[in-house]
Order: sequence, then structure tokens, then C-alpha cells
Amino acid sequence: RYPRQEVSQLPALIEALEDPEEQVRGWVAFSIGQMRGRATNAIPHLERHLEGETSYVEPRVREALERIRGNPNKPTGPKLE
Repeated sequence: RYPRQEVSQLPALIEALEDPEEQVRGWVAFSIGQMRGRATNAIPHLERHLEGETSYVEPRVREALERIRGNPNKPTGPKLE
């Protein structure tokens, strides 16, 4: 199980969604998703990454959105490639 993320980290994570490295954006989306309902402020920022993202980042963004919106049946971590 991953440690609970502090909501105080959310602004920095939202900013990191714009990182040029796809691995960073993917892990940032995953981290935001771990906050679940406490990360609702990140929803519009994540939604901007649904279109035109890489095949590595887009599924992690979708999973994060599902976790934040309350779908607990999704996998608990990014698929390692």
C-alpha cells in the first residue's frame, strides 16, 4: 500500500503535470489519484491531459480521475513497462 499523500502537496503535483517528461507526468497523475476524494481541485487539470497525451500518461490520468471521483475498483498502481 502506498502512503497517504498530503493535500498540501497538491499544488506542486498539479504544476508537475506540465513536466516535459512523460514518466514524470504519469507518476504525478498516479500520485494525485492516491489522494482520492481529497484531490477534487485537480480534476480540471487532469482532464486537460485526457486528449493528446502519450499512451503512458493518458491511462494514468483516467485512473486518477476515477479514483478521485470514487471508483475504488481500479488497479492500485501504474503498470510497469
